[in-house]
Amino acid sequence: MKNYSLLLILVLSGWVGSANANLITNGDFTTDLAGWSTSGQVNWVSDGGGKAALSKGSTANENGKMSQDFSLDPGFRKLEVSFEYLFKNWADNGLDALSSWVKIRTTNLGNLDFYSLSISANPGSLWKTVTGFVDLSGLIPKYSQSNVAGIYFNMKDQNQASNAYAKIDNVVVNGVPEPATLALMGLGLAGLISRRKKLVA
Repeated sequence: MKNYSLLLILVLSGWVGSANANLITNGDFTTDLAGWSTSGQVNWVSDGGGKAALSKGSTANENGKMSQDFSLDPGFRKLEVSFEYLFKNWADNGLDALSSWVKIRTTNLGNLDFYSLSISANPGSLWKTVTGFVDLSGLIPKYSQSNVAGIYFNMKDQNQASNAYAKIDNVVVNGVPEPATLALMGLGLAGLISRRKKLVA
């Protein structure tokens, strides 16, 4: 019995681990910006292991933007989102801002944006961490599309004299499974183990 119980625990642990795997490719920007779509002034900087740097251009259209699409599993109940950022704004006038959001494309409510960050005040030169959840309850995501979901970062600098910039690192999006899905998985495995025991006996 111990061997079968251990097998059940190991299989379930592996399934939960895969559900909690980061849905983002290259979220730590170790060597480059691979996996990310960028526009405007976005660069990779080798600052303590690699970061994505967003800054302003000569016009508003050149302000740094980056994003990455990812797939969703129908068994996800919510998304856990976290990242680190540094935002520097010398002219604290409310015009320059760093924003981030998660977009979910649905069949019942259209495209929905869940904002995780929108900051214009200068928090200083210290790195800060953002964590939050996107509740998928009541949504019918377009699961068949590879871009059913995405995370976005936008650097807006409307004051051409301020030279505001931002750095992003350690972007993580984890899918949190439905409790019922996990329970059904466990019951199914338990049933298979019980049947195998009877056959062996």
